[in-house]
Amino acid sequence: MFEFWSKKYGEDAPISLLKSIMRRPGEFDRKFREHYGVSLNEAYNAYREYVCEKCNEFKEKAEAQVFEIEDREIGGNFFRSLRHLSPDERVWVSSRRYSTETYDLFYQKGSKKPVVLLKNVHPLLLVDEFNREIYIGRYTVNRNRQRSLGLYSVTPEGRNRCLVSAKGSFKPLGKQFGRIFYTSISSGITRIMSVDPEFKNSTRVEYTFPLSVHPLDLALSKSCRELFYTVETPDFKKRLVVVSIKDDDKNEKPIELYASAGDIGSLLFADDKIWFAGELDFYTRQLFSLDLEEFRLKKWTQLPGGVWDINFHNDQIELVTLNRGEFWKTSISKQETAYETMQVARPVESEVRELNPVRGEKYRSEFHTSYWKPLLSEDEEGYVFGIYSYRTDRLGRSNIVIAPQYGIESKNWGYMASLMQRFDQFKVTASIVDTVREKSYLDQDYFEGSRAKVVDIQYPLTLSTTVSVGMDLTERRIAKYPDTVTGPLPTIGKDHSFYGRINHRAIRTEPYYQVFPRRGRIVTAQYKRGNEVFDGEMNYDSMSLRWNEHFPVNRAWVLTARTFVAEDDKENNVRRPDDLSLGGSDFMRAFDSSYKDGDSLRAFALHLGRPIKLRLPRFMSWVYNEFMIAEAFWEFGDVKNQGRFKWRYDRGIELRSQLLLFKRIPIIVRVGYARQNGFDQDNTYIAVDSDVADFL
Repeated sequence: MFEFWSKKYGEDAPISLLKSIMRRPGEFDRKFREHYGVSLNEAYNAYREYVCEKCNEFKEKAEAQVFEIEDREIGGNFFRSLRHLSPDERVWVSSRRYSTETYDLFYQKGSKKPVVLLKNVHPLLLVDEFNREIYIGRYTVNRNRQRSLGLYSVTPEGRNRCLVSAKGSFKPLGKQFGRIFYTSISSGITRIMSVDPEFKNSTRVEYTFPLSVHPLDLALSKSCRELFYTVETPDFKKRLVVVSIKDDDKNEKPIELYASAGDIGSLLFADDKIWFAGELDFYTRQLFSLDLEEFRLKKWTQLPGGVWDINFHNDQIELVTLNRGEFWKTSISKQETAYETMQVARPVESEVRELNPVRGEKYRSEFHTSYWKPLLSEDEEGYVFGIYSYRTDRLGRSNIVIAPQYGIESKNWGYMASLMQRFDQFKVTASIVDTVREKSYLDQDYFEGSRAKVVDIQYPLTLSTTVSVGMDLTERRIAKYPDTVTGPLPTIGKDHSFYGRINHRAIRTEPYYQVFPRRGRIVTAQYKRGNEVFDGEMNYDSMSLRWNEHFPVNRAWVLTARTFVAEDDKENNVRRPDDLSLGGSDFMRAFDSSYKDGDSLRAFALHLGRPIKLRLPRFMSWVYNEFMIAEAFWEFGDVKNQGRFKWRYDRGIELRSQLLLFKRIPIIVRVGYARQNGFDQDNTYIAVDSDVADFL
C-alpha cells in the first residue's frame, strides 16, 4: 500500500510524513493531507480500487488453468516435501497434528493409514530410494531448553539415528560418492557440508559462502558438483546463481543465470534443467524451468495458489499449491506446456561484494524511548498526585524510572526511582522509595510510610529461567492509625533483609499474552531472611512458591491452575505488613483483604477463561478497549499458625481488560465478583494497572 502511494503521490511523501508526526502525532490526518495532497480515506479508496483491478486480472489468468486437488487425505495445513521411496511408498512433512508451526515426518505404504516416522522435523528432506532411507533435519532440545537443528536418517520402519549433531545442520541436498551433502549455517556463515553415514566424525566442508552472501535457497546438480542458489542483492532483486564446488574449480567465480524482481525459490535440478517457483507476471510463485544449454525460460503453470514445492514422479510433475488457506497436492504432465517460453540473457559472472571492516566503538546507552502516565493515590490526609516517567535505552540494556508524588492536603513529597543497567548477562537494578500508602493488615486499613533502598542482581540460567539475589533496606512507620483498632498492627522499625529468587517463565508468546497466557507456566520460588545487618530490627525467615500452569482447551478457552505455598519463621513476635495472609484480589477473593494471617499458607485455584468482545459506551470514547477476557474461578485455601488447616472455599468471575487511556496510556483493569461457599457473604474488587504478569 505504501509503495502504491509513493508511486502515485510522490516518493518523498512517506518519509516527510513520518518526520512530521514524530513531533505532533495528534495531527496525523492533517499532516497526511499536507504531504500526500489527499485525505487518508481518499488514498485508501484509491489503493482499494487498484487492488480490485489486480484481483480481477489475477482471476482471469487463474481461470486459464484447471487443476485438481489430489490425495486429500495427506494434504491440508502446512504440507510439502512429498517424495516416493517406491511405487507404493511415499513420505511427506505436515503440521496436521498441531495448531502451531511444528512438523512431523509421515510415511504411507499403499492404502494403509499414514504413520509418523519422526516428530519435530525441518520440512525439507531427501530420499535415497536404493538404501530406502530418508534424510531430514530434526529439532532437539537440550537440558537448558535450547533448541538445535541436526541431520538425521530414518528408515520406513521408524529407526532413526543422528548423522550430524552440529547446530544448524539441515536441508540434505544430494547423495554422491557415498556421502550426504547438506546445508550448515553457523555464526552467520552458510556452508555446504558432506558426511559419510557409515562413519562417525566424517563431516567435511565442500563449499563456504563468502561472508556477504546469504543464500535464500539451494540445490545441487545430479553429480553434486554444481551448486545452484538464489540470493537477494542490494537492488532488492532475486538472482539465480551457479557455482562449481569441485576442488579444481573452487577459484572460479559464481555465474549469474537469471534475475527477477519477484521471488525465486523451491530450486530443483532435473533433466539437465534448473526448476524453480518464481514470481514473474502473476503475483504468485509459478513453475519455471531454465534450460542450461539454450538459456530459455519456460513457464509451466498458472495456478491461483502458486507453487510451493516441486517433485518429479514417473511422467508427472507433483506440485504443492495453496487453496483456501491450506496446502494441497496437484500434478501436471511433463509434456510441452501451453504457456510462453522466453530467451534470457547469457550468463555473466556474479560479483561478490566484499565486506569492508567496520571500526567499532563501545556502545553507550541512548535513551530514545520514553513515556509517562499520571499517578493517583492517597496518603494519611488526602489525595496524592504524581507522574510516572519511564525512559529506556535503545537496546533495552538500561532504563530509568522516576515517579515524584505530592500530597495536596499533607503537603508531603514522595518519590520512587530506579535505575537498571546490564553488565554482560547480569542485570543490576537499584531503587529507592519514600512514600505513604494505604495498606490493610488483619482487615484494618491504615497508612504506612516506608523508606526503602533495594539492590537486585539478576542472572539468566536459561532463556526462560532467571536467578536473583538482593538486599532490601526498608524503614517502616505508621503514618495514620485505623479509626478503630481491633487487633495488632504491623511492627514498625528497620526491616532489613537479604533475599534470593528463582523465576521460571515459559509462556507461549502471542498477542496479549501478558493479560491472557494461553499455554505454558510461571514458577517463582523465593527465600527472604530478615536480620540485624545495618541495625536491622526484624529477624525472620520467609519461603514461598508460586506455580501457575496454563492449558489451552481449544482456540478460545484456557484452563489455568494456580498454587501458592509459603512458610514463615519469625522471632520476637514480629508482625510484617507482608505477613502470610489471604483475601483481597489475589487468593480467596470472596474474603476481605488479609482477613486471616499466619505462618503457614496453602492456596489453590482453578480458572477457566476466554476472550470476549465488549463495546464501551460512547461517553467513554477516550478509552480504547484493546483486549478483554471473562474468567470463572474456583478457589480454596487457608493460613494458620498451628494445628491443622481449616479450608475455606469460594468461586466467582473476573473481567480483565487491557485499555489505552486517551488512546496512548496503557493500563490493565481487573474487576471481579466472588462468593463464599457455605456462607452468605460475597465481595467485589477492582484493581487498576496491576502487574498481571506476576498475578498470573
